[in-house]
Amino acid sequence: MKKLFLLFLISFSVGFASPAEDYNNALQSSGAQREQLLNKALAGFLKENNTMNIGNVFFELQQYPWAILYYARALKEDPDNVLAQKYLDLAITKLPIDSTFTLEARMSQKIIFYFFFLFLCLSFLTASIYIWFQHKLWLVPLAGFAVICLGFLFYATWNQYFTPLPAIMVKSSALYKGEGQKFGVVGDEPLFAGSSVQVVEVSEQSNWLKVETHDGFIGYLPIKSLRIL
Repeated sequence: MKKLFLLFLISFSVGFASPAEDYNNALQSSGAQREQLLNKALAGFLKENNTMNIGNVFFELQQYPWAILYYARALKEDPDNVLAQKYLDLAITKLPIDSTFTLEARMSQKIIFYFFFLFLCLSFLTASIYIWFQHKLWLVPLAGFAVICLGFLFYATWNQYFTPLPAIMVKSSALYKGEGQKFGVVGDEPLFAGSSVQVVEVSEQSNWLKVETHDGFIGYLPIKSLRIL
């Protein structure tokens, strides 16, 4: 009876292990059990949207293009993430792609809107103080905060609609001259999985994206072959 109870407790604890515990247990396992634990950890990290750990799991599964994607997303969230940069560089060495891969340093939309609402609140606070005390001195910081708010709003709009979007190839594909394989191919070699491109045009009614490579080639890729950061 005690043995059955212990087995129940063990199975219960394993079934409710955290993604981090599953990942650590996978590193100490091998074969099918290792892969099963890694996939279980991956499902948990995806629910948590933990980009760094998702990248780690894909790296251990040897799915390096996906690892590069999530390490790049982790760097986009935090450009000072030294570990993300280290493992990104390591994942790149596992694939036949350009080792000079770099991400454009660009403020994320989340940070932009954080600062926008911060200065918007400061603007309302300063306006309230001015209305209360009727002192013209408060108009100076009010004008400054308002200008900064407009600046962040303009930057967010430009960043979202007028700036090329960085993307990672998760599946190798040829670069085509038009939206379809019936068009000619751009360049002599396909774009390998793990490579980075810039999406310059998105069409909601098409399964193709217009992109630009680091070599300056412009063409179309099937949307399933890449993921936008």
